[in-house]
Amino acid sequence: VRLQLGAQVLALMHEYHCIDPSITVGASGMLIFSRPNGLNPHTPRVEDLGGAIEAIRIGITAFLRHRQRINELRAGAEPFTVAADLSPNFQDACLTTCVMAPWCRQRAAGQASDMGEIASEVLDNMSIQHVIGLMTGSIEPANDHERIVAIRLRELAAKHNTEQVA
Repeated sequence: VRLQLGAQVLALMHEYHCIDPSITVGASGMLIFSRPNGLNPHTPRVEDLGGAIEAIRIGITAFLRHRQRINELRAGAEPFTVAADLSPNFQDACLTTCVMAPWCRQRAAGQASDMGEIASEVLDNMSIQHVIGLMTGSIEPANDHERIVAIRLRELAAKHNTEQVA
């Protein structure tokens, strides 16, 4: 609700600025929430929407940045035709700053990068199934790095009383 109000206030700010730049639109909005029984609403309250407005600005900036990259890639083709050619670069911060985050996260599903940048870095972005196999012993480590990962995962599993197959 705050993001929706933030978007509306940002739009008002833009429109009023086009008419007369001296007009000031406050970064606040009124929220009216219903009560659980639905009869009388709670007392309306005015909320500061500064954070929501900034989040909308960040989202618009990210959208414009990505739109420019898509336009460069498509070379006249329809924009949807190049989305599959984009390389996902999913990171934790994407969830709050990028309109493409759901697309990239979907492509990271089942990979360590879906658990965040640190997991991706430590696990060399192995598949989650491979990581589970290393932890349970159903997959033999292919190199020294995987051997270290397997040992640490087994130690963590033992520490947290997690069942594992040796």
